[in-house]
Amino acid sequence: MPTAIKISPDGEHLAIGFINGTILVYDSKMNANPFGRVSDAYVPPTLEPEWTNKDNKTPVLNIEFSARGDMMAVSFDNEKISKDNEDGRIEKEGSYVVVYAHRNSPKFGKYAKNDKNMYS
Repeated sequence: MPTAIKISPDGEHLAIGFINGTILVYDSKMNANPFGRVSDAYVPPTLEPEWTNKDNKTPVLNIEFSARGDMMAVSFDNEKISKDNEDGRIEKEGSYVVVYAHRNSPKFGKYAKNDKNMYS
């Protein structure tokens, strides 16, 4: 189940975070269609994820892109079921943020071209 959805500032990427901690980034750029009628002027974006992250197991709370869209910050919920409580209450330990840099970002470094992941 999705818990966070965000479009990058340039409109080229759609990021979706899920309750199981998975993050999917889709190509949302619409390309011009050189053939066909006027109503077929654009080719709809494919729904193939460009990048997937399944490293985290806690729910995604929020996704934010930098102004240039070259960095993406994702906040995760850090909850757990306490074993000390007989009633199984959920205790919150706070949340944490992970920042991912796009491989074309100048902040990513000189190894960006060799990395197959869009965000790392």
